[in-house]
Amino acid sequence: MKNQKRWGLFFFLAPVLLWLFVLIVLPHIDLLVMSFRLENDEGQMIWSLRNYLNFFEEPIYWLTFVRTALYSILVTFLTLVIALPVAFYITKVVNPRYQGFLLVLLLLPFWVSELV
Repeated sequence: MKNQKRWGLFFFLAPVLLWLFVLIVLPHIDLLVMSFRLENDEGQMIWSLRNYLNFFEEPIYWLTFVRTALYSILVTFLTLVIALPVAFYITKVVNPRYQGFLLVLLLLPFWVSELV
């Protein structure tokens, strides 16, 4: 019986883990590898730290990074301010029959952002 539960857990988690690996982990590994690659004058790809040196030397990259970080902090705060009252409302006020539907509506933007 215990072995059957393990297989059930495996089959339940396998699609999620595969989805995360293919859509999140592999692209990040590819980006990391590409960040160390540079095309030389002959058109060949070589390993280099030049992209990272450019990031620290050019102010446009720093300004873009800082702006992105500030927007991320702002959006995280706004999401927290909006989502907590909605979640409280769903758990304490709404009829339990509709809670699942409203929970899906609450989580849908987060799922869509992973696809985009």
